[in-house]
Amino acid sequence: METNEKTLNSKPQYYCIDLMKFICALLVVTLHIVTYAFSEMAVDGAPPTGHDNVLMLTLMPLYFVVVRLAVPFFFIASSYFLFKKVKETPEKRGEYVKKYCLRIFLLYVFWFVVSLPITIDKYFIAENGGGAIKLLVKILLQGGYSGSWYLIASIWSVLLVNLFSKYSVSFNIVFASILYAISCLFCTYFNVFSLLPNKSIFLAVKDFNANYPIYLTFFNGYIFVLLGRLFAERETLLSKGASTVLLIVCPLLMFCELFVCTYFSLNVATDCFLTLVPMSVALFQTIKSVQLKPRKIYGHLRKYSTFLYLYHFVFLYVFYRLVYAFRWKIFISNIPMTIVVYLIIVASAILLCELNCYLSKKKAFRFIKYGM
Repeated sequence: METNEKTLNSKPQYYCIDLMKFICALLVVTLHIVTYAFSEMAVDGAPPTGHDNVLMLTLMPLYFVVVRLAVPFFFIASSYFLFKKVKETPEKRGEYVKKYCLRIFLLYVFWFVVSLPITIDKYFIAENGGGAIKLLVKILLQGGYSGSWYLIASIWSVLLVNLFSKYSVSFNIVFASILYAISCLFCTYFNVFSLLPNKSIFLAVKDFNANYPIYLTFFNGYIFVLLGRLFAERETLLSKGASTVLLIVCPLLMFCELFVCTYFSLNVATDCFLTLVPMSVALFQTIKSVQLKPRKIYGHLRKYSTFLYLYHFVFLYVFYRLVYAFRWKIFISNIPMTIVVYLIIVASAILLCELNCYLSKKKAFRFIKYGM
């Protein structure tokens, strides 16, 4: 028994990953609260593009250098823990992948039910909502409600990464790079399509991407899920020196890439761009190597990050729908009030998550455990 305890305690603990995931969830909230709180912002929180707004042109790329690391970190971390189990017990590969996808699907269903009034409003009540057909396509590709694209992309990406694990690493990297390049083309470099001689093709592509953004699908997530699998199989993908260099150089390269795309009005969003990939690799490898002392709080943070990520979309949609409907101008383009709303979101998410944990232990409310 003593030997088993020593063996158990000798296993590496990844508390720093739990902490980083919560920080990433906080960053994602900042991104979307900007979207709702400031009427001039685009759907993804991006400012108006072009070289006429010097402040936005310099500050927003700096902001995106940090905040855009959040979703790739989620993808890599989740994939890492899944395929680490697969590596340790390869004969249970199918079982582990099935359980992972089922868990994500149940999480998706829980928040789909919670978001159902919003979904009905967006697709069936709002003007040009699109109706049932658009919703069905959205569900298959992007989930159908805000934030759910990550869940659906995780399922598709894990299934494909697992399926293609029998092929060489080179094949997987090439395939992932192609998907990610397409995702970047429809996101940060989208207006390159405007250079096409046939403008009708550009308009058709623009209309399609506006309704079904390619960059909010597994085309974006696949490469990061693959990286998580490679980390699980090899533990390190970079030398310590290379990782350090990337952590220093990549932020500058990321800023330059976003600055250029913004200056020349190439981007319709900033969810994915080329230099984000090497920075994500270096960041995850660094965070994974940090050992923190055991604290109960890290287990809570793991749940908070998931709950906060999905909860804040519902809160923001409902709250700012009321703000704009009743013209509560104090909440519009008001930085102090935006900070207050942000703090309310985080605090209420933590309280509701704790309530969820408590109630889910009761037999009658056991189903709500799928919300985190």
